[in-house]
Amino acid sequence: MVVTVVLALLTAAAYGIDGHFGAMAARRLGAVGTTILAYASGAAVLGVIVIVVGGQWSGPAVGWGVVAAVTATAGSIAFYAAAVSGSVSLVAPLVGVLQSAVPVAVAVGRGERFGGFGWVAVLLAICAAVLASSRRAEGHPRLTQRSGVLTVMSGLLLGASILAVDSAPVAAEQIPVFLELTFGVAMLGMFLLARARRVRVRAAREPVIADGTARRVAIIQALVAGVLLGVANVFLVLALHRGPLAVVGVLVNLYPVFTVVAAWLLDRQRLAAPQLAGVALAVIASVLFGVA
Repeated sequence: MVVTVVLALLTAAAYGIDGHFGAMAARRLGAVGTTILAYASGAAVLGVIVIVVGGQWSGPAVGWGVVAAVTATAGSIAFYAAAVSGSVSLVAPLVGVLQSAVPVAVAVGRGERFGGFGWVAVLLAICAAVLASSRRAEGHPRLTQRSGVLTVMSGLLLGASILAVDSAPVAAEQIPVFLELTFGVAMLGMFLLARARRVRVRAAREPVIADGTARRVAIIQALVAGVLLGVANVFLVLALHRGPLAVVGVLVNLYPVFTVVAAWLLDRQRLAAPQLAGVALAVIASVLFGVA
């Protein structure tokens, strides 16, 4: 179990820092553009790992990889769009709670034990959402109605993507997550080609900016986010192959801690006291889900 916990926390760290860099890039490139670049660099990382590690190709491996691609791609776009509309420091913890709830609910349906702590976690999650959505003091971010809806969508879809990866055959190794990012790039690429010359990404409020230097920085941020996403997916598969779904699903979703820390250290984002309490309750709720 110790190995499982370490792998899950490494996944959380990579996802958390990935979320910060991706959110920064999305402010300049838009949610879809950022997701394409991130998925492309992540797929390149996973492609190398698949070549080195191998894995058994099969119908279920490909099928669950495609399901993971659809849910994770939509969830990632919603996450970046929510972070642009609101604040990554608020969005990430709430997405993490919802993302935790999906695998925990399925694990309960499969017969895994769900104790009294689970119901406490549900209550704390609701309180976290209320506090995190509280009206902001001057200079502090807040969740808008739009970013709140996108946050819920993101959490549920990303939770479903974890289930898809967990459902793939163990013998497939890293193939499902490689397909997740590869098919994600293909889907987004076809979307943009179909709407070439007139596409307007309504998921993000700000269009791609013309400033060359800022644009290059945003591209680098998106590519770094993708590399971290690829590494996170590797750790996720290893953790799921070694531990219970509920435990892995919740420990992985402690990634908001790393996102908030990254936002504080790199972007100097500040939270008002009620919002900070909401973030703390979201993290506590995630932990309690894991011990339920």
